[in-house]
Amino acid sequence: GIRVMTDGIPLTEPDGRTSLDLVDLGGAGRIEVLRSNGSVLYGNASGGVVNLRTALDFDRPRFEWQQRAGSFGFHREQGVAGYLLGRGRGMVSVYNSSFDGWRGHSGSATTSVQNRVSTPLGDGTRLGLLLDFVSNFNRYPGALTQAQLDADPGQANATFVSRDERRFNRVGRAAVTLERDLPG
Repeated sequence: GIRVMTDGIPLTEPDGRTSLDLVDLGGAGRIEVLRSNGSVLYGNASGGVVNLRTALDFDRPRFEWQQRAGSFGFHREQGVAGYLLGRGRGMVSVYNSSFDGWRGHSGSATTSVQNRVSTPLGDGTRLGLLLDFVSNFNRYPGALTQAQLDADPGQANATFVSRDERRFNRVGRAAVTLERDLPG
């Protein structure tokens, strides 16, 4: 298995399942990838580790805004703000994304808010706080028979439409970290 982490906090559950709902690549400052044997530093991740790290090494407050748009009603807006807390640093990332889908009854929408704070407590000691929230809404078009696919590949399965097959998922998490450098 591959373990996925954000700022050192695992997204991968103990059974090896990883839900990527809380991954925000737009807010990541760097991505660390460890393959094979090197990943044993993080536990039972024999296949490797992917660790997304937030960039908290700025000197003054900052703000960044991005917009993207594409086919089938896709749009995504994201704001990332860095703030100072005394000697500490914080980063808030908020994004909203929606997509109509190319098949009927296949739209999706996501809203995500992530906050990271890291502050020094003394020489070689840092306290961190991680707060995440995401809301996902997906409609499912369902499977088609070969005849339906040949007639109109963009159609949705009538049963899925009549039952309004969907998933509405809200996930949140909070974590506190304490990092201490060892002398020498």
